[in-house]
Amino acid sequence: MLAFLMAVMPAVCLAAENGLSANMRQAEAAIGREDYAQAARHLDAACRQGGALGCYDLAVLEHEGLAGPRNLARAAAFNRRACDLGNIDGCANLGTQLLTGDGVPADRRRAKPLLERSCRYESPSGCFGLALLQEGLFGGRADTLKGLPVLEHACRIGHAEACYRRGHQLAQSAKVPDWHAAASWYNAACEGGLAAGCNALGVLAGEGKGGPVDPERALRLFRQACESGSATGCRNLGNLIGQGTLGPIDRAAANAAIARAAAIESGQIAGQRQPMP
Repeated sequence: MLAFLMAVMPAVCLAAENGLSANMRQAEAAIGREDYAQAARHLDAACRQGGALGCYDLAVLEHEGLAGPRNLARAAAFNRRACDLGNIDGCANLGTQLLTGDGVPADRRRAKPLLERSCRYESPSGCFGLALLQEGLFGGRADTLKGLPVLEHACRIGHAEACYRRGHQLAQSAKVPDWHAAASWYNAACEGGLAAGCNALGVLAGEGKGGPVDPERALRLFRQACESGSATGCRNLGNLIGQGTLGPIDRAAANAAIARAAAIESGQIAGQRQPMP
């Protein structure tokens, strides 16, 4: 899965539409049973009948490989259909696929209007993709004056990785890093469910950047990051416990945290990927 697409492709959102059709209700029931193959059949029928949400949800199933092998080209086709029928998140996901070449030939010129449109309608993923495009990460002239407020807006309307990216930018400033501001953005990422945000906030607390050194807070944040699927958070947790900073050294707990980090990295335990810097 490329770059930021995990953040862009959310779970199916059957409950987001009032007055669900019979096919959508049956798809919802099938997903409740985790019978994704059956759900895909009902979503396909709903999509063929002109249901934008059915097309959108079907794109998610295709992209994530929930109803069979992943088929990124089919995901793009269903995202296009959803977008044409008025589903803004379908537009955002199609724009992202075009931006990254995820299942379709990369084409930032075609991606840009889709991302702009979805961002105008307050799609967090659309705004995030647009911000990255404006930063020049996918070719073309960089326009940080436009990209920065779009990135911050993406964070404010719920895109946790946008929050993390803004915090990272402030923490890595070539001049004097603004640790207080970086911590604020990392905190938003952490509260948004991004394990890397919790880990980054823990690092600041442990190193006393943006405030006094606070090992207890760092420990809480590393534990939260580790439990949420951050291998780096687990490793930091293990190191902190192994140092005995907050009391007697606990080798067993430290080894367990390091082992969990290895299991996440190997795919034995589901984890969150590290966001792009």
